[in-house]
Amino acid sequence: MIRWFLSFSYKYRYYLLAAGLLIPLVQFFRLARPTILKWVLEAGEKGDLAMAADYTLLFIVFIGVNHLLQYAQVLLSSYAGLKIVFEIRNALYEHLLQLPFPVFQDSRSGQIIVRLTNDVENVKAALSGGLIRVVSDILAIVGILVILIAMNWQLSLYVIVAIPILLKVTSVIGGYIRKGMSSAKALLSKMTTAISEMIFGGEVLRGFGKEEPYQARFSGVSREFTDKYHQLNLVEPSYYGFVEFSGSFLLACIIYDGTLQIHGNTLSFAELVAYIAYVQSIMHPIRHLTGMMHNLVNAHTSMVRIFDIFNEAKEPELIEMPPAQMSDYSIEFENVHFSYGEEKVLKGLSFKIREGEKVALVGRTGAGKSTMIKLINRFYTCQEGQVKLGGQDVKNLPRNHLREHIGFILQDVYLFTGSLEENLALFNEERMERSQKHRVKLEQDGFFDMEGKEVVANGANFSLGEKQLMAFGRVFIKDAEIFLLDEATSNVDTQTEHYLQNHLDEFMEGKTALIIAHRLSTVRNADRILVLKDGVLVEDGTFEELVAKKGEFYEYFRHQDLKYLD
Repeated sequence: MIRWFLSFSYKYRYYLLAAGLLIPLVQFFRLARPTILKWVLEAGEKGDLAMAADYTLLFIVFIGVNHLLQYAQVLLSSYAGLKIVFEIRNALYEHLLQLPFPVFQDSRSGQIIVRLTNDVENVKAALSGGLIRVVSDILAIVGILVILIAMNWQLSLYVIVAIPILLKVTSVIGGYIRKGMSSAKALLSKMTTAISEMIFGGEVLRGFGKEEPYQARFSGVSREFTDKYHQLNLVEPSYYGFVEFSGSFLLACIIYDGTLQIHGNTLSFAELVAYIAYVQSIMHPIRHLTGMMHNLVNAHTSMVRIFDIFNEAKEPELIEMPPAQMSDYSIEFENVHFSYGEEKVLKGLSFKIREGEKVALVGRTGAGKSTMIKLINRFYTCQEGQVKLGGQDVKNLPRNHLREHIGFILQDVYLFTGSLEENLALFNEERMERSQKHRVKLEQDGFFDMEGKEVVANGANFSLGEKQLMAFGRVFIKDAEIFLLDEATSNVDTQTEHYLQNHLDEFMEGKTALIIAHRLSTVRNADRILVLKDGVLVEDGTFEELVAKKGEFYEYFRHQDLKYLD
């Protein structure tokens, strides 16, 4: 993980190096101040007021220079930290876009959102001056400890005993907080998922009157999250109180022992004041380190969670070697077996769709029809057998080459925030002109006026039918050689379906098409019909052949419209 982090930091190494080089300068002007204070007091004891004034002026100059250098240090480290986090956030988003489809199916949306937002912000809080400040504080503690021992080794024994105790307590409590923060972040992911589900599933919740049960479910997670943070809050303030008490007790011991040494003429008053000033100076970085502990532990937990995503392997361009190219645009399944975990979906499926052939796929819900489209797109890979396009196993086809030649429409259409043209072209600049022409054509054909209309999140300002018109528009504009349709006319009216069917017939001319359908009006014009039952191909033939056979296909549709079947 350290090597991973350093790979992002390397680009901004000069900013970090400059901030690091300022550390000794900052500490020099900080650590010299108690010594100058001693000189002021000694000059006053001797009655040399002019010298005391000069030392006082020097003291003020050192304070000013120290603050200027510290400002420059924070500015450089903050800039580097922000830029590093910017790189991490962009790399994380890019990595997410390239992860295999099953990763998103197995993860809650809240987990991914939290890691891309909250976790990245936690890393930013630590990097924006935090790490440099920690190094600076450690150097200050070491430097002051050396000075204290040189000034008076007897008094330094108190400090030498106190610091290891503080560090040990810090280590123990830091470990407890780190585990607590990890649990709290897992609960935060659950809350984010619940909020996301409430927003996108709000109509269902309200329609079924289930607001109260879902609220109770959310309140339970929220209560766990609150309780976990309350436990952490009980520990942190008590720890800070322990540090403050330890510092005060240490100071009291030094004042008492120092007073005895003054009485024995082994220590001067000015030296005691300077020594106390150094002790207070060493307590400042110790307090700051304890204050930074929460941020650093939080950042470490977040970095581990972010690193876990980067550890997920990207979807490979090729699954198996050697790379191949499609010789044509046929589709073939050879003894394909596929399952989601223990659930077997496809069981030895075999068929071939010739280039330019239009084939309908029929089957009851859960038969495995949509899974077949996912396998053709290589969103998933089969456990046994082969899925071939153009005579080549999809595992041997380069990913971009494979999907470049496929256009598909699913039942659920997702619209992205932006303009209609951007959604039609899917942010491909080369297709923007065609998307504008398609929008104008839809308006001319009497559909909704879309000019200047912006799409909000997931197209919430569009009806389901309008979304499906947009989905068809995407495929028409892409104009790929292989066309996959997953019952995408279920949410449009009869007139719109007739309009789309006419355009589809023209669009699919010469293309290889696999159409999942539940309506006879869609199935009738197919060259062939495949009937799927429980993951097995049970019938294969033309419409007339399957009707005459009066088998599974006939039984599936006979309640829908007998006049087409008899």
